[in-house]
Amino acid sequence: MIGFTQYSPSVLALLIDREEFYPLVVNNSSEISLKKIEAFLENPDSRFKVIMFASMDILSEILNENDLDDVKVIVLDTILNLSRAELEIKDVQKRPDNSYQFFTITPLDFNKALRECEQGTPENGIKNTPTSDEGVRMRATIIRKNISGKTTVKGELSDIIKDIVSHLGNREKILAIEGVMKYIVGIANKRNLRSLCEQYDISKMKVIPLEDFVKSNKGKALKLSFMDVYIYDVTTEDAISESRASKLDFDFLISVLPLDKEYEFLVEIPKILIRKRKKVFMREHKEKIKASKK
Repeated sequence: MIGFTQYSPSVLALLIDREEFYPLVVNNSSEISLKKIEAFLENPDSRFKVIMFASMDILSEILNENDLDDVKVIVLDTILNLSRAELEIKDVQKRPDNSYQFFTITPLDFNKALRECEQGTPENGIKNTPTSDEGVRMRATIIRKNISGKTTVKGELSDIIKDIVSHLGNREKILAIEGVMKYIVGIANKRNLRSLCEQYDISKMKVIPLEDFVKSNKGKALKLSFMDVYIYDVTTEDAISESRASKLDFDFLISVLPLDKEYEFLVEIPKILIRKRKKVFMREHKEKIKASKK
């Protein structure tokens, strides 16, 4: 088992010698992916079988369902996440000063590494996620609660999200939901959404209700309220009240996208919000001037 930290599975798939190796790229642990892996493992191909996983989390979930002892395994992830297993990272080396030196991988390097790679996964298995941040675990719990149907009140947004990610494993659900929420508020664009759908096998039919929500008054109000709080530092209560957003949807949104994190919007800030905050600023500015003259 070997790891890479600079490349995606689709890039490495272009470098592989297909006369010698029989590759499969796995981007998620959905039911569709599990069926593909099962068919791949049962295929009586004479070449060495190679499975390339897009992350350690995906590999970890797949290992719960499949025996990979007879295939060569490649994992693509961050250096920290790759440290969860005993493997050799082929495109990076740690320097004596604890910094890292990265290497470009050629087809010759890559196929040589595959020949030398032992089949199966490390005997010690895959460690749990390296982070011990209680806030991250709490956030994941809140997200799961919002889409589990166990909330006292069901919101339209949570129902849409629940349907979109219903085929995914728990860890992938969190990542997919985060991507969807970023699209709703304009931190991600349509190209990002298409990439997300490809990565997690989300069908076009499941995205239609999401697109309808984004275009609806509810969706627009939710985006305005989030931007209002994040960009203009308006209180949550005022932002929700003025935009007439659903508090249930807003609470769900910020459980996925915490307001204390840094975001960059890929869509323009609505002019209605810019004008509104400009008027408020001018009014408050005038009131301060009047107060200073008294």
